[in-house]
Amino acid sequence: MLSMGIEEGAVRARLGALDQALERLLVDDLTGLTDDDIVAVLQRLETSLRKASAVGHRLVVETTERMIPGQLGCRSVNDFLIGMLRISAADAARRVKGAKKVGTWHCLDGEDLEPELPVMAVAARSGAIGPDHVAAVAKVMRKVPHGVGFDEITVAEKILADAACSVTPDDLVKLGAHLLAYLNPDGDVPDEKERKRRRGLRIGKQGVDLMTPISGLIDPETRALLEPVLAKLARPGMNNPDDPESPSGDIESEALDRDALAKAAARDTRTAVQRNHDALKVALRQLLSSGVLGSHRGLPVTAILTMTVKQLEEATGIVTTASGGLVPIRDALRMAEKAHPVLAVGGTSLHGVLGGSITTAGRCTSVARSVWRRRISGSR
Repeated sequence: MLSMGIEEGAVRARLGALDQALERLLVDDLTGLTDDDIVAVLQRLETSLRKASAVGHRLVVETTERMIPGQLGCRSVNDFLIGMLRISAADAARRVKGAKKVGTWHCLDGEDLEPELPVMAVAARSGAIGPDHVAAVAKVMRKVPHGVGFDEITVAEKILADAACSVTPDDLVKLGAHLLAYLNPDGDVPDEKERKRRRGLRIGKQGVDLMTPISGLIDPETRALLEPVLAKLARPGMNNPDDPESPSGDIESEALDRDALAKAAARDTRTAVQRNHDALKVALRQLLSSGVLGSHRGLPVTAILTMTVKQLEEATGIVTTASGGLVPIRDALRMAEKAHPVLAVGGTSLHGVLGGSITTAGRCTSVARSVWRRRISGSR
């Protein structure tokens, strides 16, 4: 609860006025606004929300300097914000970092200290930029080489702050990369050794929905190799598994029907990340079918699926890969559509290898082979 003794209730009065304004905006009739009015209201509201974030920075500073979290048994300001405001850890961390960068802190005698990013602080208080802009600029400034002089650092921040008032946070990151290249033309931030240390691709465990999380960092060379692959295979309309008439393969192919591609692109409702996913699937399929990977343990390097005869006959259930992954049988049959499966029946299990020709092993029967062929052709 707020004490009525704070500037004779001025803060409480302002919060009350803010509440009243928001309550009115929640019920005001917006149907009478023109399209231009809607855009203007959105922009005006965004400015107000950004100013509110700047007020939040002030409160984080007060909370920290008064050591309120410790008095309430909290381990940190972050924990205090999470508990008191019921926000996520990520949101709390962003607010605290923002306050450290653009908040006004104080000496022991109460004198104001200049914000770490003074130009950004002014822009934040005016509502011209938001928390994501602050985070983007802070990330760039952390990468400025130690040998750069104070004057150059000041100019760099001003350039970024001026740009932040008219571009998105993502654009700031790109601008920051060019600025860092100028400040450090040798290009050793981060150096090659550090990039090698941080590189990695993590493939997580399959969830109950059989989806697999992927995370990590790829080095510049890997990105340079990946970008043209996605440019060719992830174009709108290309390789869309949800559209049977979507062109597949290579966007530059002379055999590609351009009119069909244009129509498929108009029907394509996938997001960019979904198109990237589908393009990667196509690229992996092309790589495995090319044969350039040779063989492994006497078999072609390819996807190997294991299933029972009953699963094949009923086309239900989950099959396993050679490395322990799980694949719904309908997906497995789709994977076999454009391949010549190698079929091996041992006991009651089938082993389908997506490549080569049909062979038999163990107690393979002509019935099992005919079911395999029938299921594959029927899934098309």
